[in-house]
Amino acid sequence: MARSISDPDLTLGAALVQLESRDREITAGQETVRPQIAELSTLPAELDQEAANVTTIRQTPLSLPGPEPASPAVPEPPAYE
Repeated sequence: MARSISDPDLTLGAALVQLESRDREITAGQETVRPQIAELSTLPAELDQEAANVTTIRQTPLSLPGPEPASPAVPEPPAYE
C-alpha cells in the first residue's frame, strides 16, 4: 500500500516519486478528457443547426400554395354516330 505524502516516515525521494506518479496520472486524464470536451463543446451548436434545418424543412411545404381546386367535371358532348 502506498504511503501518504503526509506520512512523517516517508522520505523526500519517495514523496517525489509519488508526486511524479500522480502528475503522470493527471496528465493522462487531461489528455483523455480534453478531446472529449472539445467534441462535446461543438455538439450544442450542431444540434441547434440541425433543429433549425428541420424547422425550415417543416415550414416550407406549409408556405407553398395549395393545389388548385378541381374544376367540376364537364360531361363530354354526345358522340355523333
